[in-house]
Amino acid sequence: MNKIINTFKYGDGKVKAVLSLAFLTGIASIVLFIATFITGQMLLFFCGVLGVFVTISLAQTFGIYEEEKPTEIPPEYAKAPKKASGFKASNSKNEDEYVDELDAEYMAIEQEQRQLPKMRQPQDYDKVVEEEMLARQMEEARYSFDEEAPEAEAEEVIIEDKKKKKEKKKKQKIKKQKETKEEKVQEDSEDLFEAKDDFEEINIMDMVSDNKQEDELAEETEESHIPTEEVIVSYDKKKIKKTMHRYKVKRDHRMALVDRCDKLNIHQTPAYIWVADNKFHMLLIEKEPRYLTFPIYNLTQITYLKKQPSNPDVDYALLKNNSIMAELFKPYLPNYAHSTVVDDLTAYKNLYGIGPGIYFTNHSARHLFDLLGSEFIVEDKVTTSNKVNYYFKDAYKANILLRDEIIDANGYADKISDILEGMAMSTISHNEFQDTLNLMIKNKLITQEFAMYYMDMRNKKQP
Repeated sequence: MNKIINTFKYGDGKVKAVLSLAFLTGIASIVLFIATFITGQMLLFFCGVLGVFVTISLAQTFGIYEEEKPTEIPPEYAKAPKKASGFKASNSKNEDEYVDELDAEYMAIEQEQRQLPKMRQPQDYDKVVEEEMLARQMEEARYSFDEEAPEAEAEEVIIEDKKKKKEKKKKQKIKKQKETKEEKVQEDSEDLFEAKDDFEEINIMDMVSDNKQEDELAEETEESHIPTEEVIVSYDKKKIKKTMHRYKVKRDHRMALVDRCDKLNIHQTPAYIWVADNKFHMLLIEKEPRYLTFPIYNLTQITYLKKQPSNPDVDYALLKNNSIMAELFKPYLPNYAHSTVVDDLTAYKNLYGIGPGIYFTNHSARHLFDLLGSEFIVEDKVTTSNKVNYYFKDAYKANILLRDEIIDANGYADKISDILEGMAMSTISHNEFQDTLNLMIKNKLITQEFAMYYMDMRNKKQP
């Protein structure tokens, strides 16, 4: 404090002005630090720190710290030596006496000057700066946390952080295991799964068949994709349009119901199907839409599963509401046939399959034939018998399509006409031709009129 007073007393106008400014910034810094402590606002703290730096800069620039000036004589002493020494000069004295008086006065001034507070040396100032820097760092550390935060709250924060870290590690572990499993399945099944456009796409070019690979695939599809009634109800016109746009469903798509596929974990699921770029595309409406593609050259056959046991009351329960999605897909529900045995309430449905055992309802199968043009394969006692020829087997398969409403009466008539015309123009014997017609009539595959018409065609062909 003494050094500030001395600077005000003995400094020139410029130094006094700078000192005043430094003094004011110092006071402002202290006020800001106090306000920070009271309000907890870090902005005030940083303003206080800025004030400290300004104060130090002003002090260092204009030398508020004391320097050694032992030879300086305060103006008061220079101008009024008589007052300072307590003498009164007399003009009547000679020059030598006057000089002696001056020496005595200067000695008194020097003695009094020694009694003035000793000013701090420049090297002491460096030490002061270091102390102030240390104090400021301690002050910053003090405000780096909330001293008033309850201990219980702090413990809860620590526990919550630990839980988050634990959950994060667990998720990373599960993700790593899943990635490892996916790489293994992909390697063993020869690129069974292929990613496309941020959604799942499955390519069955190299579908595996050995037990080991099927087990691994079953693990991969362990999570159920089965849709729920809530999912179906959630699809309004806007959501359906958005979903179709997202997965680039073609304008000439068809709707179908996939009854089941064990390998791909599909169960009674609505689907949009279409053909593009030599691929058969499927968009399954499940818990999350699933997009699948299959090369056309791998879908050369449509297989037939006859009389699959079912329960009409339980089957496709998700489509038994009045939602938009349910109304759209109800026409593709399967036909059910019931046992003719007394007291046997078992119901049956016929299914049509492609690729890796993906089976559709009978009303969906007509779209498979339209889109794929694949060969219809039936394996039963009739088609594997040596007692009937190729023409009878084709008529038998056409009749299956008629009974399952995959083709209508006109479509069936066209197919039977092609079969009988081909048989009439073939090189089979007359007896075989007539026997085949009779067998077709007996099994109600053709009418008598059809048989007579193509018999006449056969007779006209022969010379």
